[in-house]
Amino acid sequence: MIKTRIKVGFIVDDIDRPAMGTALYMQKLIEQYVTTFKDEVELVLIYREGNCRLLIPEIARRLPIKKYNIPKFSGFFSFLRFFLTSREVFDIIHFPRPKLFPFFWKLKAKGFVVTFHDAPEENSTRFRTWHNYFFEWFIRLWGKYYIDVAIGDTKFAAKNISRYFHIKESKTFGVVLAGGSNFKPLKPKEVKNKKHLLLEKYNIQQPYILQVARLAPHKNVHRVIKAFDILKKEKEKFPHQLVILGGREHAPEYDKLVDKVIRESPYVQDIYIAPYIENEDMAAVYNLADIFVQASLSEGFSIPIVDAFKAGVAVVCSNVSVFPEIVGDAAIQVNPFDQLSIAGGMKKLLTSSALRQEKIAKGFKKGREYSWERAAGDTIAIYLKVLNDKNYDELG
Repeated sequence: MIKTRIKVGFIVDDIDRPAMGTALYMQKLIEQYVTTFKDEVELVLIYREGNCRLLIPEIARRLPIKKYNIPKFSGFFSFLRFFLTSREVFDIIHFPRPKLFPFFWKLKAKGFVVTFHDAPEENSTRFRTWHNYFFEWFIRLWGKYYIDVAIGDTKFAAKNISRYFHIKESKTFGVVLAGGSNFKPLKPKEVKNKKHLLLEKYNIQQPYILQVARLAPHKNVHRVIKAFDILKKEKEKFPHQLVILGGREHAPEYDKLVDKVIRESPYVQDIYIAPYIENEDMAAVYNLADIFVQASLSEGFSIPIVDAFKAGVAVVCSNVSVFPEIVGDAAIQVNPFDQLSIAGGMKKLLTSSALRQEKIAKGFKKGREYSWERAAGDTIAIYLKVLNDKNYDELG
């Protein structure tokens, strides 16, 4: 019988970084831990001084660590000192991304949980910095021996993490995430005003196909653009614009490739990389799209697809990686390595109102399977498993 709450040290050093799915993941888990699961989790937020500027409910105790203000390796030395000198005792230390520095195992914790989200897949190009390579090398060589549980965002991701990082399958688990926003379809009376707003504020013109993906190689944006070219050449004469939401400067060489593909397109005027969209307008951007396309080569999960389901937009997505697990029969699945296949999927939805409505209905149903409450509850169950496996019968 659990008599006290599980004391969880949550490493939130990167929670302020914009356009990061892991930052959203941290925020959503924190929200659930301090509300729905406040009687089960005693949450301690750990980060370097000056980070974690987001407003977090005071029920989550903060533990800022002293920051080394040096040009390079500030994170390494700041966390190293914390690992070696901290005397606070935790039940679980949870790293919400695999940014593990040496000697993390020196913390006084009964178990270490790491959310990897995903891992590089075979036949999928990923943009990775030397930081990524360092952390991957360290985990595969040494850090894996001190990780009690590795979490992926789906069952597929968990298996891929086990393969890539050489972590036993018995220590890897899939915890399915949810959408970034609680979107709902627009009411008929709202449509006209929202169309006008998107045109005036963001220059998004009707009708349009929506893709939400930062410019990174595995997001496969360049093939979606080429597929759009094929679609525009069809005899049906589709009048659509392709609207791409996603940041640049993540992978500079890939930015150049995407720009080149756009310049060479005979429909360059219909391809639009949208500016930053304010949160209050995102629902309208999803809702007013004719269809949604996500043809990534690999993912750990896809928050935008869940958002599209809830917004009531028919979805075209990849038939590889995690996508079959996420969408089931609620989307048209295509070969992401073949722009003809991607174009064909888009054409099927755009030329059949009945098929669109079928996928929208199935998307609504599928979208209801995903919730952050469920994700948080499943994660807490993993904490309990770690503690039980260590024969720790009474928490606290």
